[in-house]
Amino acid sequence: MDNNSNGASEPLPRTLSEQAARFAELQHENFNLKMRVSYLEDKLLSLGNGVTALASDELEAEVIRLRRAVDERDHQLAEQNASIARGNQAIDALTEQLRESQAAIPQVGEVGQTSLALQNAVEAAQRRVYELEEEVETLHQELQESQNAHQRDVGTSEQWKQCYQETLEYLKREGVRALHEVKHLRDLNNSKDNMLTRSRELLEDARRQKRQQGSEYITRLKRFSEEAKRLGEQEERLHAKYQADYARLESNWMDDQTGLVAQNTFFRDEIATLRRPQRVFYQSQVLTWRKELEAITNVSTAMCSSRRI
Repeated sequence: MDNNSNGASEPLPRTLSEQAARFAELQHENFNLKMRVSYLEDKLLSLGNGVTALASDELEAEVIRLRRAVDERDHQLAEQNASIARGNQAIDALTEQLRESQAAIPQVGEVGQTSLALQNAVEAAQRRVYELEEEVETLHQELQESQNAHQRDVGTSEQWKQCYQETLEYLKREGVRALHEVKHLRDLNNSKDNMLTRSRELLEDARRQKRQQGSEYITRLKRFSEEAKRLGEQEERLHAKYQADYARLESNWMDDQTGLVAQNTFFRDEIATLRRPQRVFYQSQVLTWRKELEAITNVSTAMCSSRRI
């Protein structure tokens, strides 16, 4: 393995087991990124429903962070591919050593079968061959697992990239639509504020007019009250005057009636004592007086009738 390959911010794993563990970490990070994308989608749905849950600056920062995360994942996958390639080279080198060791075993057996040292060397070489075979088999299995994990992660990464691209486009569309909605809501709010201001002005004008009209009504009511009071006093004075005039006219009428009755009696007595010619004269005079009395009586009756009305 190459120990100098440290292009990323983190040191690369040196064994296939460490590489598999790193793949598991990358898968976990991929899952977290998916959860973050789902969270952003929910936020955008809330934003589409009129809830301002994500500001435009936060949205832009989140998009930049996700783009950086994608670039970092691509870089890590490239380093993982390079590490797998180095693992393949190491397996090829071990396989070559295994073939050389297997080729050296017969030669050692032919040259020094009688020598104990050569026999020990052969046994050591055979043990080394077995160890190399086991190591090669283990490396093959780890490499296969790493390749499978790499293929799965590459497929997941491609799907995630596509999902990220779609989410990014969706975020852009929703961001533009959200900006338009915010502008519309601001315009609507300004319109409502203008309407509210106008309504307040109209209400204040109406209140001012009501106060002015109320003052005028109060002044007119005071004037009407004073006029009604004056008319009431005048009516009382006229009624008292009418009562006095009526009492006076009634007293005069009674006096006139009494005087006329006494005068009528007097004339009857005088007529009875007078001679015939004088009686005729006096009768005509009495008739005239009776007519005058009747006229006076009619006038008095008319005055009484108007008093009752």
